[in-house]
Amino acid sequence: MIFDWWQRKPSARQDRKPTSEPRTRPPLEPRPAPPEPGPENGTDIPDLRAVLLELVADRARLRRNRSLFQKETERFESVLDPLPGWLVEMYNLTPSRRRDIALYWAKRLQLTQEGSEGKRLWLDLTDTGRNWLAQTVGEQYATIYHRLRETDRSDDPFYYWGHEFDDGWFLGAAVSSVLLRAGQRNRDDWGVRLTLEDRQPLRDALYAAFAELPMGVFHRFDNFTAHTCYGSYNPLLLGRRSDQVRIRVSGRIISPRVEPLYETGRHLLGQLVSNRLVSLGCLQAGRDADGELLIARRPRLDSYFGRSVPKEPDGTGVSPGGTGVSPVVVVQPDFSVLVIGMDQSPLAELLPFCERVRERSGPGAATLRLTRASVIKGAVTGLSSASMLERLQRHCSKPLPKNVSHEVREWANWVRSVSTESVMLFRCPDAAATDRIVAALGRGAEKLNETMVAFASTILSDADRRKLLEQGIIIGRRENPNSDKIET
Repeated sequence: MIFDWWQRKPSARQDRKPTSEPRTRPPLEPRPAPPEPGPENGTDIPDLRAVLLELVADRARLRRNRSLFQKETERFESVLDPLPGWLVEMYNLTPSRRRDIALYWAKRLQLTQEGSEGKRLWLDLTDTGRNWLAQTVGEQYATIYHRLRETDRSDDPFYYWGHEFDDGWFLGAAVSSVLLRAGQRNRDDWGVRLTLEDRQPLRDALYAAFAELPMGVFHRFDNFTAHTCYGSYNPLLLGRRSDQVRIRVSGRIISPRVEPLYETGRHLLGQLVSNRLVSLGCLQAGRDADGELLIARRPRLDSYFGRSVPKEPDGTGVSPGGTGVSPVVVVQPDFSVLVIGMDQSPLAELLPFCERVRERSGPGAATLRLTRASVIKGAVTGLSSASMLERLQRHCSKPLPKNVSHEVREWANWVRSVSTESVMLFRCPDAAATDRIVAALGRGAEKLNETMVAFASTILSDADRRKLLEQGIIIGRRENPNSDKIET
């Protein structure tokens, strides 16, 4: 099963193009940067981060059919960053679809879980989700890339049997190309599970093809595919002859003739670019004056294929273990909290007791506000005033404003924790009966007033009834079968 989130709609111009392989290998032709390029970081992971941060602030209510209530869908869609209009149209990236994609990744990566309280269903973060949010931006990307490179995840909720025979999760398409062993016949590899060693040659061939693209330079996608899939350069051949590899698409063996190989190679590149590399921040998308797709290589492409990645010139960490530039957190006397920088990891710790100011938030910057209601909400979830102030100070380089520290402490300490228990309530006709019940039941009875006694149990044992009878107390019938009130 492959989720074609980024499947592009073919243009009328593309429909008129010949599908046969060119007679000579076209060279890569750089194109000018588009006037309105797509986001460098892709869309899927920023959207996933935004949705999970909303769950940090408050879990989401689910209907009985496990879908979100309308109020929750609006809440999630409101935090998604705007995209260029052409990108929304080309890939159908409407807010509702982006929300669904983010929730798919959250479940796919086991960052969220569904729970119930009585008759109510909730969507909440898992410990894995909270840990992922606490990572730097570079580490968040690297974690997801690593999961897609894994070959066996039997506990994955989206695990499917076909995954054992192709590399669909990593490539975004149910395609495989493996080397044939000496003497192996066509039917000898039917139903053979692919190992990491079997998958790696095609991954290496695809990485080598994309590595030809200069960093940050745009090329037309059709020019790149024609150049990459030409003849013996086709990544599906793994640098071998066509009779030395076995190529499958959705389980079907592809004929080693030139035309099927060329078209299958273009199909694989289209699926990989659309379903993985552009949406996950490995390639940057653009559109030229003719409406055709442009792609530019980004440093995270190396990370996706398991290579080490140097930091970008601006210092942002994109390597698998990179920490990147630390975000700037400013706490102001008016109780606003500014988080500045592409690394928005502090939000995971601040949102449980702060409110997001949506109209003053955007890409690379978020504005929060400390209010009495938000601090009380944090205290209700178990955060003490000391914990809240410690989190604020840890992310803020300057001392916290005194008025902010004072009010946060006062608001949080205002909350009190009380306990509840089920008891049996005795209503007595006079104070004398009340005293005799207390004498009979001992420490388990508590005198509430002159005519009411609470007993720390909802059931009277035979021994308790005998003691009450010795005091001349007769247990009468309940006034209400659903209450614990007993007339004496």
